[in-house]
Amino acid sequence: MRTMTIDQYNKLTQRMTYASSEAKGKIIFMHDVILSTPPNCAVIHKNGNGLDNRRENLELVKLID
Repeated sequence: MRTMTIDQYNKLTQRMTYASSEAKGKIIFMHDVILSTPPNCAVIHKNGNGLDNRRENLELVKLID
């Protein structure tokens, strides 16, 4: 698993649209459900399309300060 700073992640994802839902007042992203994203990690969409949630398009990265 590669690492990425929070700033790098924010720059990469700031203009993305994601498939999501709301449950009990909390937003749930489809990519987090698919990969069971652990704490201090995030999901990158390899092709830059935040709506493409095929497993082969998702990459788990560890976030560091």
